[in-house]
Amino acid sequence: MLDVLIKNANIIDGTGKPAYKGSIGISGGKLVMADGSEEATAVIDASGKYVSPGWIDAHSHGDLILGSEDAHLFKTTQGVTTELTGQCGLSMAPVMPENLAAVQNMLSMGTTWFPDDMKNWSSFARFLDYADQQAHGKRQDVHRPQQPTHRRDGHGQPPRNRCGA
Repeated sequence: MLDVLIKNANIIDGTGKPAYKGSIGISGGKLVMADGSEEATAVIDASGKYVSPGWIDAHSHGDLILGSEDAHLFKTTQGVTTELTGQCGLSMAPVMPENLAAVQNMLSMGTTWFPDDMKNWSSFARFLDYADQQAHGKRQDVHRPQQPTHRRDGHGQPPRNRCGA
């Protein structure tokens, strides 16, 4: 028995094929194949609706709000399940304590909330330690400006190699 059955959806599967009608099952928090006839604890009739894989935000400033109470909701409620941060060279870390006020002033164009722990981010590794302790509903690839340094998925696990490299 499925936890959730989404029936009659217009499915966009990310392969480039046109949308097609079908059903999707969810069991144990994972998507599973479904033909629409399965029994489920909850059934959603998605007639007239579209279902697609999560979207990737390839230029995000989500690191500016990482750790705020609702940070993960800002993207996941829009379907974004992966975001890349640090793409433009603007970064929350590293920051030396003597420069903290100036960096926060510069970053205030994107947020007015800064975690107390920011005073300890004198290395990028320390920032990543902080990032790993935050609740995540999505995968976030944190970049040192112009260089990927750390990845995790929404469950704190390293992502599977999706590129075959």
